[in-house]
Amino acid sequence: MDEKYKIPLFIGEDYDSWKFRMKIMLDENGLLKFIEKDLVNMPKKDREANTQLDKRAKSLIVQKVGDSHLEYVKEKETAFQMWMSLANTFERKGIKSQLYLRKVLLQMKFDEKNSKLQDHFLKLDKVVRDLRNAGATMEEKDIICHLLLTLPSTYDSIISALETCEEERLTLSFVKSKLFDEELKRNESKICVSEPGSSSNSSTSAFTSFKCYNCGKPGHKMSNCRFKKKKAVANVVMSSQNENELENASIDQDGESLIFMSTFSSSGFSTRISQSSSSIVWILDSGASNHMINQKLFDKMQKLDQPVKVFVAEKGRFLLGEGRGDIQMFSEKNEQMKLESVLYVPDLLCNLMSISKLEENGLVINFQNGCAEILDNDRIIAIGKKNFHSRLYEVEFMLNPKDEHCHASIVNPELWHQRLGHLGKQNIVKLTNKNMVDGLDIETHSLDRLFDSSKCESCMAGKQCKLPFKKHVSCRSSRPLELIHSDVCGPISPSTWDNKKYFVTFIDDYTHFTIIYLLSNKSEVSQVFQAYVASVTSKFNTRIAKLRCDNGGEYSSIEFRDFCSRKGIELEYSVPYVHEQNGVSERMNRTLMERARCMVHNADVPRNLWGEAVLCATYVTNRCPCSYLKVDKTPYELWSGRKPNISNMRIFGATAFVHVPKELRTKLDSKSKKCYMVGYASNAYRLWDMEKKHVIVARDVIFDENSVKKFFHIPHQEPESSDTHQELERSDTHQEPERSDTHQESESNLQEDLQENEESIGLRRS
Repeated sequence: MDEKYKIPLFIGEDYDSWKFRMKIMLDENGLLKFIEKDLVNMPKKDREANTQLDKRAKSLIVQKVGDSHLEYVKEKETAFQMWMSLANTFERKGIKSQLYLRKVLLQMKFDEKNSKLQDHFLKLDKVVRDLRNAGATMEEKDIICHLLLTLPSTYDSIISALETCEEERLTLSFVKSKLFDEELKRNESKICVSEPGSSSNSSTSAFTSFKCYNCGKPGHKMSNCRFKKKKAVANVVMSSQNENELENASIDQDGESLIFMSTFSSSGFSTRISQSSSSIVWILDSGASNHMINQKLFDKMQKLDQPVKVFVAEKGRFLLGEGRGDIQMFSEKNEQMKLESVLYVPDLLCNLMSISKLEENGLVINFQNGCAEILDNDRIIAIGKKNFHSRLYEVEFMLNPKDEHCHASIVNPELWHQRLGHLGKQNIVKLTNKNMVDGLDIETHSLDRLFDSSKCESCMAGKQCKLPFKKHVSCRSSRPLELIHSDVCGPISPSTWDNKKYFVTFIDDYTHFTIIYLLSNKSEVSQVFQAYVASVTSKFNTRIAKLRCDNGGEYSSIEFRDFCSRKGIELEYSVPYVHEQNGVSERMNRTLMERARCMVHNADVPRNLWGEAVLCATYVTNRCPCSYLKVDKTPYELWSGRKPNISNMRIFGATAFVHVPKELRTKLDSKSKKCYMVGYASNAYRLWDMEKKHVIVARDVIFDENSVKKFFHIPHQEPESSDTHQELERSDTHQEPERSDTHQESESNLQEDLQENEESIGLRRS
């Protein structure tokens, strides 16, 4: 046996490493094929010629197996049989091994206090390798995601910086190298922070007599100063420039050490950098050492004696900083913010706001759900939004505070009445006085002159009904998902623009938070309920205990019952013909239809947009007071744990001018497209495209809410006949028709009721 092979004996541990070493050794000796193909299965001629080589392979395997594990290879005739016996016993295969290893991977966490990144990477790589050996498919992007999930919250800034990197560059080795750089920087920082210990050595006391010419502190020289001036760095977008102009530039500008930088070429940079003369857009940059701006918007700028070199991530490239100054700005929330010592770099293609500088000034930046919140003492002063094309966070500021004239239009209570889906005066007052939402800009003195909803024609058309009966007080749930109410509304004619005829509501009894789905057929209820269960149970990490619904076939099908049984959901059906037992969901359906009817009537939009109006009404209702709740919180706050901000709300049907990206237009095409606002999406709006007759989702929108007709007065008219008045009352009251077990009669009567209702309020047909 050649002594150069220092392979430890296999004793049942770390089979993967032993296997790797053995394959290298066998391959070097030309014996690898004998563990890949059994000698017994070779042709007789080849078998006789290779018998001695197979014996040599057997000998090498046996010499590297410990005595305690020789039983696995003793009775095997060939090297292949020995190899497979060990592999079948000690190599992890199958779903059980994969499940165990994935659990280990998900539970893995990096302890930066007691371990090093290198050791952590080795552990992670071993688990990934074992997973692949067990038959799992692990793509590089999956490994990167798992690696970043193992990092503590102190690495959030570097993770945010990595998110801005181009996907082509985001490889596992690249991520590891950046994390190594970050660890090295932190270790150096710890060494610098540690104070020199006291010593009786005379050389130590003599050394303390030195005074640093850089920071002015004793005990070290300028060459060893941890406050040495460093090069200014940034993740910048560069315009072309003449290198010859940079020869005399200064490079000793104060700055922070480089954490992470990615280079954006001017051709690949697609973030919106246009801004008006009264506003300024910044890019939040984790790699920038200073705030940098490409315009002279300073209160007072000090021109530098020598230009400062601003280095970028691309090696050898830099820009020139020509001056410094302070900038005073105001956020959309009208909060004042002052950036000091901002560097003026005219060749920048966008303005950069340094995250490290913000943190030095005591501000906190939270990245979540595509937004970047800038907080001062737990108070949000500005919110940036992620540009999903460039994957960068943009935040816009005004150069001047909002003036009173501009603010007066927002204070207008009638405007908010329409934005909030024709919410009543009492609930608008409650939202304001109880501080239940953010962004509701109505001053206290304006509440005294709030309108009377009886003078809003759309409210009369959409909500008028008989006097209510006495309410029955029932016990509320004690936690979210303890009880869910559900009911189907429809069929509604005409169908929506995307052919929906029904909608189903799911209402959490504890929070009263409502989620709805538009349906083409009632048979889809089971499918959307499964999606609802998956969504809410993962959010609260608990199961739904009980579902209260009626006796409709959509809730009593075998598929629906089997699913509830598997999930441990108790079905509570209302007694036939006693619809009051399912009153919560039936009342919610009525509320949503009333608000949707008001919005459609007020905006005079086509009737096939009733689905968008119901979705919009649900969004608004979740952010409005609920008399069912006994706390001064909205359903949204109880559901999500945070107060809603409704500053984004606009009137349903308001004219919206949508910015058309340059990729979708020619040089002479209009840069804006006229649409109508019909709802809300995540950090965006749902808009009705009149040309293409469908709904689009957009973020860069300018609204004209004055375009919506307003009905805050009842024009003089002749009194309605008693028959007409009775028909309006009959269509809006909540007396349900009798239902059969098959629900057929309910569908027919409900459609007639809704059609009568629409005719009575004069909805315009599309």
